[in-house]
Amino acid sequence: MSVPKTVKQWNVTAQDGKDGFNALKYSEQPLPAVGDSQVLVKLQAASLNYRDLIIPLGRYPFKTVPNVVPGSDGAGTVVAVGKDVTRFKPGDKVVTLFSQQHIGGPMTAAAAESGLGGALDGPLLAKPISLTYLIES
Repeated sequence: MSVPKTVKQWNVTAQDGKDGFNALKYSEQPLPAVGDSQVLVKLQAASLNYRDLIIPLGRYPFKTVPNVVPGSDGAGTVVAVGKDVTRFKPGDKVVTLFSQQHIGGPMTAAAAESGLGGALDGPLLAKPISLTYLIES
């Protein structure tokens, strides 16, 4: 699988709630080089979660990066890895796991602090071969 030159993405351009969903902007951008500890994934399936809806409305209680790309659950295939990545290689099937300590049930403070992909990067796990991309997302 070749590495694309551009990426099509949605960004939340403002998180103060003033623009509401108009803060969501769709564009095609140059794909930055994969960093030493980063993994580039081609998503096969993604889900829209409540978290993704409340970020542009200014109601998300946790820190996110400016111009965040919404989306916390997805499944896909690794396209490229940085030189320091040892857990994954191109061609691996992966899923995202936003809250490392929350698989189901009521959210706890510890589970909320284990969230990756908002202000912290790193929410990938190997995809179980018994599940399809749609079930994983």
